[in-house]
Amino acid sequence: MPPTFLSTFHLILSTLSTLPTLQNLNQEVFSLPGYGPQGRIMLIHGANEGLMGYIKLSYPGKTSCFGCIGDLFPPPRVSAVDLLVYTPRTPEHCVEWVAVLEWDRAVPFGGPGTVRIDVHNPQHVQWCLEKAQERAKMFHIPTERLDAHLVQLVIGKHPPAFQAGYAFNAGLFSNETFKFVTECSSNLNDMDFFNSGEIYKINTVPNEYCAVCKGK
Repeated sequence: MPPTFLSTFHLILSTLSTLPTLQNLNQEVFSLPGYGPQGRIMLIHGANEGLMGYIKLSYPGKTSCFGCIGDLFPPPRVSAVDLLVYTPRTPEHCVEWVAVLEWDRAVPFGGPGTVRIDVHNPQHVQWCLEKAQERAKMFHIPTERLDAHLVQLVIGKHPPAFQAGYAFNAGLFSNETFKFVTECSSNLNDMDFFNSGEIYKINTVPNEYCAVCKGK
């Protein structure tokens, strides 16, 4: 991608999932000639895992950049999908694997997408229990707690967290984008964290020791 490509935009939206990639984009954007206090390029980034996530605005001369707040991000860890597929650690992970992945792959009671798991159907619960027990034994996970009640509890309360989180984050993106483009209202200042519908506003400040923006 040529360096001048990003300079053709007034607004950049990012949903990059890894911190090094985000910081690389942050550095690329801040190196643009027009990206200064007089420039009109804003970088909005958001990410979520299930119903937890954040959105941040980076505007030169007014807010911190992503290089300034690197310490706010936790160390990298296994993603939710990798946790279910490759490294389950608890009986609940095994049950979720059955509900999220194995049910649609095995289609035990009909064609794909035709039968959803019914936690009140003893046959469905028993099938999920057996598959979860097999999964647990494969990864040497204790199965003392793995019974029909746990299957009903995990699957019955398993919300479409990723879809809901994406929708929630998309709403925040749309709101801030609309305000920036139309100037109908002030944008947030400058970071929102959300967790299960609760939003926490954070006002970060530029870091004079930041290698990217140097606090300007």
